[in-house]
This record gives sequence, C-alpha cells and structure tokens, in this order.
Amino acid sequence: MEKIINKERLEKLLITNWTSFLDRNKLLAFVLSTVRNQKFSIATSDDFTNKNVIVKLSRFELTNTGFEVWADFNVPQQNGCAVGTTELALSFDGKLSHVQTIGTLLKSNNV
Repeated sequence: MEKIINKERLEKLLITNWTSFLDRNKLLAFVLSTVRNQKFSIATSDDFTNKNVIVKLSRFELTNTGFEVWADFNVPQQNGCAVGTTELALSFDGKLSHVQTIGTLLKSNNV
C-alpha cells in the first residue's frame, strides 16, 4: 500500500494546533528546566534587551517511535537571555524526553 500521510501537512497541522492536545504548562516547564540545565556559549551586545519567556514549536515531525519536536526559546537568565532551540522526543504514549539543546546566552556589554 502507498503511504497515505502527507508528513509536511501533518506537521503544519500539529504546529498550528499543538495547544489543543499538549499540556502547554507541562511543555513550558519541561523546556524551562532543560534550558536552565544547559551551558551556553556567550555573546554580548550593546543593544541587548532582555525579553520575556517565549517558547514556540517550530517542528513536529512524525517518526517511527513518536514525534520529533523542536521548541525555539527565549528564556531570561541572570544577566542575560538564553536563545536557541531544544529538540525533544515525544513518544506515542505521551512521554517527553530531551534529545539536545543548542543556543546562546545573550548578555549586555553594560553588565
């Protein structure tokens, strides 16, 4: 039988509607704890402004074991803001696990 799922359209649907089927508070808490436990490279800037917490899903790909989920983040931290993407694995039974996180800690030159 031919594959009947259009993965690109499924991903677009899942990214658009993820708050309908995922507990956003648990996802936010998971991403925040993941970011808090990371060591980031540091970049400084004269025009840096610390932002509010932002977590946005940018990828939601179907895999053989569940979904690969990418969450882009801006997370204020002491004297800076962590900015990047964390890759998560979401199993079909709803368990979320951390795969990897990449990002940068932005700091002001004035600190």
